[in-house]
Formats: sequence, structure tokens, C-alpha cells
Amino acid sequence: MAVKRMGLMQRRCFIQWAAAVGSAPALASSPENDWQLPPLSAAQRRRWRVRASSLAWQATPRQPGAWAEWLLPVPADLVDADGQQVYQPERLGVMLAWTMPDGEVMFTDAFWAEWGGFRGWVARLMPQSTGQWRMSAWLQVEGRAVARLGSPVRFTVDAVDTLPVLRVDARHPRYFADEAGHPFFGLGMNMAWAKGDVAGQYRTWFDSLAAAGGNLVRIWMSSWCFGIEWLDTGLGRYQARQAQARQLDEVLALAQARGIRVVLCLLNHGAFSLKADSEWQKNPYNSANGGPLAEPQAFFTSDSAIRCFENRIRYLAARWSHSPALHSWEWWNEVTWVPHQPDALLGWLRRVSQTMRRFDPYQRLQTSSWADTGPTDIWNQAGLDYVQQHDYTPHDLMERYRHSAQVWQRLHRPQPMLPGELGGSSRHPSGSLADMALHQRQFHDGLWVPFMLGYASTALYWWWDHFVAATDQWHWLRALYQTIATLDAIGLPWCSLPAAQPGHPGLVPVADSEQPGEGPPQAATAGHATASPPGGWHGLECWVRADATSMLVWLRRPGLIGGQGDDIPPLTLGWQPGDTGPSQSAPAPWTGHVLQTDQTSPIPLTAHPDASGTWRIRLPAFSGSAVFWLQAAQVHRP
Repeated sequence: MAVKRMGLMQRRCFIQWAAAVGSAPALASSPENDWQLPPLSAAQRRRWRVRASSLAWQATPRQPGAWAEWLLPVPADLVDADGQQVYQPERLGVMLAWTMPDGEVMFTDAFWAEWGGFRGWVARLMPQSTGQWRMSAWLQVEGRAVARLGSPVRFTVDAVDTLPVLRVDARHPRYFADEAGHPFFGLGMNMAWAKGDVAGQYRTWFDSLAAAGGNLVRIWMSSWCFGIEWLDTGLGRYQARQAQARQLDEVLALAQARGIRVVLCLLNHGAFSLKADSEWQKNPYNSANGGPLAEPQAFFTSDSAIRCFENRIRYLAARWSHSPALHSWEWWNEVTWVPHQPDALLGWLRRVSQTMRRFDPYQRLQTSSWADTGPTDIWNQAGLDYVQQHDYTPHDLMERYRHSAQVWQRLHRPQPMLPGELGGSSRHPSGSLADMALHQRQFHDGLWVPFMLGYASTALYWWWDHFVAATDQWHWLRALYQTIATLDAIGLPWCSLPAAQPGHPGLVPVADSEQPGEGPPQAATAGHATASPPGGWHGLECWVRADATSMLVWLRRPGLIGGQGDDIPPLTLGWQPGDTGPSQSAPAPWTGHVLQTDQTSPIPLTAHPDASGTWRIRLPAFSGSAVFWLQAAQVHRP
């Protein structure tokens, strides 16, 4: 079934692809649109036509367990001295036709590459079905297929990658899932860039993240790291940035090998900002540097500029859409800081998202970001698949994220929400005890709060290098990973449980006694409230996600994370049938586990009803935060 769905998608992509490359629309007449590269000369066209059929693809190097790559070395006499001609797909390009085992055909672009003495075209494929495949390649000159490149290549796919493409979960649209329906909850953080030994730094970070159970990072294609188009390249000429492109190849391969997905952000705000981290003076789109734009806001309306960027999109899709590690494309980091008109931005997002869907055969997820959640009315209109939220705050995340989630759910269709950036503050951690405590609390709560509120991932903490890696905070991820893995193993349906909300019937701390009626219960915690458990301990918050046969509960002591302060003494909680989870007909006992959120070993739990009909469960002592889950006996789920 999955193969057939993919086949239909590929057929749709082919139709769009053919429409896109068949003819280019004429540029509107304006000063900004006068900028364009000249077409190929007649001599260049003839040279390529004559030599095309003699070119042959090299044997297939297979990347471990994932994707395949073919190389087409190009003789030096076919390429201009600066290689300019090969980077403009409307002038010169290579189209690949992939015939799948079921007979469906998928069309993609090849991309130009230079590394280790190689210079030529590269084709990449992530097969999504096993069996016999065939690849045919065609040279395109100024939008027309003029000659076959060598002979068709036949190959066999014995296995497909273990990191399938992610979609919005059709059953639980607040979350992501693969095409088989397996849910994906992101556990990770930002790792936006590195300097110096880029691959070495990412290898170290990825190893630490994967060891803690992490599976998601966010990376920028910034000018100082992975960007392939800047002042040193000009527009559409990426040969000067092949080293950066090769670094991204390697980083994506490192992520794939560790089961880590990458949100790839294509535009950082500073490149087009005049105030916030401005790099406009070095931007190749700037007319002062030979580009088409006198001011950055014209980037959203100039047809010439958009077509230049669409060429970059084609290159990005050709080179990296195949990567099993790719989670999604992100258009902008915090476009808030870029001068623009909302309507112009909406039109731009619609156009570029459609362009990416034409050239990305795997139809990866798409998103963008603002300095908060952005305009609430743009997400459903711009062709974006999920919402991003950015926050730098010292305040309680439960209240902040709960409010955002409630607003979104009221105004829009169910859609994944991903907290793409979080920091305790917008400045580097200072190293003071108070500052470190703030960042530790926000990092910890940024893991658990989104999970309890039905977000699609943990908050991706921003200070990955100056805080998480520098002070070895990776272990906080491990407890949440352990929780989700256990919930999946026992079949507790965390995807379908309602998000924790104030007013949801909660648990009641009761006297620590098995005798019914001994000691009155304390005030109930209604989803989010403060309770006073027996023994005089104050400040417990209780957040509940539950249905009639399952319960997921997070208890925290706000502001006291990481063992600060006294431990919470053993605590007995009780609830009446139908309040939080157990129905009157639910079988007894309920079984589950409790986990302190700075630990990785859960402790078994059992809940029984007492003579009065109150369900009781006794929790062991814990420090600032703990989670427990229960499931009714004899629950059978598909």
C-alpha cells in the first residue's frame, strides 16, 4: 500500500516537474527584473549535444543502508573556466527518470558537484521500495531535453532505509508519523552551526544526543557554515561553496547513521535584515553586489529574485531531498526581523512551497518561523505543514505553552506544533549559579511541558553549545526517551490522550493509610493546581493526560529541578472513579511505572480501589519532578 501511494505521488511530481521545466515565464519589465544571466551560446549548445551521448555514469556507490549515488564525470572542455553554466537549470541541466519496480516513474534533477578531483553531475536516490529499478538521464539545454546521457542504468534494491519519510499523522494530526503509521515524537535541540572542524563537532554532539535517546536537530544553512550562495559565489554559481555543500553532505550522513532527523533552515534572518544580525551588505541579492535588489523587502515580490531563489531550491532538492535524515525544510528563521509586507510574504511562501513540492520527489514536510508563533492566519494559507514557536523567557513554560496551544487549537485545524527555539534568555549563559539554574529549569521543562501538552516535539533548546554541551546536560533527555519507549512498548496510547489542561479532573493527595475515611483528602489538584500532601510539603503541580483506561501524570515542583531542595516524601494519591482515568467498570488493578525525571530507571507501580471505591497509588520519594503512567489490566489495543 505504501508503495502505491508513493507511486501516485511520484506521478503527480512528474506532471508538475514537466510543467515547470517546459518553458520559463517572461520576466516582468522593471529595474529589478533586468538582472539575469545570459543564455548559453550556440557553440556551447552544440558542444553539449555532441558530447552528451558519450558520457557514462560511474558504478553505484551505496551509502550504508540508505541511499545510492551515481557520478557523471564531465570533461574539462565541456565546462567554462568558472563553471558558471552548470548552475543554471533553465540554461543547462540533467533530468533523471527513475522507473520503480511497480512501473511507476519518478523524475528528479541531478546536481553539479566538485570534490576530490571529481567534477560533474551527481544523481541521488533514496529508494522506498525493493526490487528492480532503472535510471535514465537526459541532458536539458534551455528547458528542452536534447540528448540521452549514456545508457540506462539498471540496479536492484534489496532493502529500504530504516528512516522513512515523515508525514503529519493522519490518525493523530498533532503529531508526525511515517507512512506505516508509526508515531514520531521529536527529542532534540538546535545545533544550528559549527565553526572550525564542522564534521568533528557535529559528530561529538550527535553522539551525545543519540546516547541520550535524542532524534531531532535544527540546522541553519547560514552564510558562515552551510550556505551555498553568498558574496563569494554570486547568484546561481555554487562552485565556490562546494566545500560547504560537502560538509552538509557529511553532517546529514552522520545524523542518518545515528537515527537523528534534521530540520534544515534555508534562510537565516540576518541575510535580509537591516537591523537584527544584519548581513545585507554581503548578500549577493543586494544590487551593490551585482544582484537584482535595491532593498531586501523586494526579495518577496521581485520575479527575477524569486526565480534565482527557485534555482537554489532545485539544487537543494536535487542534492539533499534524498537524505533519510531530512525531517523538513524550513524557509526562514524568524522572518519577523526581515522587512516585509504580510501579503507579500504569504504570496512568496505559497510560490516557493509549490516550487519545492515540484522538485522534491519525497514531498518532505515544510515549515517556517517567526520570533513567536507568527500571524495565526498565515499557516493554513501558505502551504506549510506544521507550526513553529520560538520563546526566550524566564517565565513558567507550562503557562506559556498551554496558552499558545489553546489559541492555536481554537483558531485552526489540528496541526503539529514544534517549539523550534527555546532559551531561558536571549543571551549566552553567563556561568553564574542563578543563570545556570534558570537554563537548567527551562531546558528540563522544555522537554516535559510540550510532551504533556500534545506538541509534536520537545522544545529545541537554543544554547546547545554554551549550555547543553558545555555543562553536560544531555541526561535530561534520557528520562523522556525512556518514558516514551516504555509507553510504546506497553501500548499506552499517548498520541490519543488529551493534552493536560487546567480544570481537568486531577488526583487528590490522601492520608497515607489503607483505612478508608482516615484523614480527609487534601484539596484536589484540578489538572494544574497546588496541593498540600500529608506531611506538610507544599508546591506540588499535577498535570494529567488520561482516558478511561490509561493515565499519564507529570508531577513537578516549579523552580526546583535537578535535586535542588528537599526530596518530596513518599506520597499517596487517590481519585474517584471517572475523575481522571479509571471508569467504574475498569478492571483492577492498574499497573504502571514511576520515573524521576533526572533518572533513567522506572519503578513499577500498582493501583487498587479501597473499600470506599477510591483508587490509591503510593509514589516513592522524588526530587523536583517525576512522571508516572498507569494502564488498566487486561487492556487489549490494536
